[in-house]
Amino acid sequence: MEIPEIKAAVELLHPRLDSSSVPGQIDGHIIHDLLDWLRQTFGFQKDNVENQKENLILLLANIQMREGRTARHGERSNHVFQIQSSTVIYLMKKLFQNYISWCRYLDLESNIEIPSSATRPATQQPELLYVGLYFLIWGEASNVRFMPECLCYIFHHMARDLYGIISSSFDPLFRPDGRDDAFLKLVIQPIYNVIRKEALVNKHGTVSHSMWRNYDDLNEVFWLKKCFNQLGWPMDLGADFFSAAKKMKNVTEVTH
Repeated sequence: MEIPEIKAAVELLHPRLDSSSVPGQIDGHIIHDLLDWLRQTFGFQKDNVENQKENLILLLANIQMREGRTARHGERSNHVFQIQSSTVIYLMKKLFQNYISWCRYLDLESNIEIPSSATRPATQQPELLYVGLYFLIWGEASNVRFMPECLCYIFHHMARDLYGIISSSFDPLFRPDGRDDAFLKLVIQPIYNVIRKEALVNKHGTVSHSMWRNYDDLNEVFWLKKCFNQLGWPMDLGADFFSAAKKMKNVTEVTH
């Protein structure tokens, strides 16, 4: 049995012919849906895109059904279903709750902006691009997921890039160059390497905490507004945040 809400969610992710924000092709490659466009624009991995696409489709369909925004069961066969704009808005509020709180704490304006020329209630495609972008960032974040404000920092800058692209043909500051691991290599891997180095220094928790940084210590950097000047975008790999873990000197190791 086909579930009309899922079919409607799949259809919602297809680029609209009347939308100038998402081209039908990039460098000759056909764009199949909004997340595919994000993959080819920012260099996300294909498997991540497929996973998050399924996740997004099911979320939209479930919210539509759970919130009673669909027709009764007996009417299903006689109607063409659409995902309502209230469903997309509900998902955005839930998904970006922490990001909005982070922006308020740092006295920042949210970078989730909808181009005035693209405000078409029937498509909600700009909104879904932001949702898809966040899911794709999270999908490749690995251990960086334990640093939620770091993810906010990454999303904040990529959302700004996304708005520039869909509103004025802006080129992102880091380019995928045809690679489907550009985001992983250029954004996530440098942060992951810092986490890994700090973990090696702590020697399974036997070294004094003053000699290494845990997830909370690293994430705390992104609670400070000065991180924007210290790290920048694309992130400056020469910044102190990316420096090697402190060398152990005169550290008494605890033996088991």
